[in-house]
Amino acid sequence: MELNWRSPAPDVTLSSDRWRIRIAVLNLVRNALVATERGSVTAECLADEDGVTIVVRDTGVGIAPDEQRRILEPHPRSGAGVGILTVLRFATDLGGTVALHSEPGRGSEFRVTLSLVLPPPALARDAPIRTSRSG
Repeated sequence: MELNWRSPAPDVTLSSDRWRIRIAVLNLVRNALVATERGSVTAECLADEDGVTIVVRDTGVGIAPDEQRRILEPHPRSGAGVGILTVLRFATDLGGTVALHSEPGRGSEFRVTLSLVLPPPALARDAPIRTSRSG
């Protein structure tokens, strides 16, 4: 299996909670690695004038349509769903969204989209996050 990180985003400053974003990305990548026996997992950061989108894509087992709806519901559950619940909670707290596209047997793609500025009353724990093409 192959793990890829791409950051084609132009230089932007995202005023957000570095810890929550880090945990969300780790949860998405960990879930993708578990679901992918062969193939690849790719994480990337995209940016435009409105915000930043973190994309985690895998070529794993995929998720059935009825399960996709359940995964994105904001209620407590156990097992693998806890990582996604954390991603949903953090994205919502930071004024963002989570989208999922998946096909059974073909893999999954999660997109976490965040505004460049935290909405009130969310508070950043760290300094602004800087993304750049160099790394």
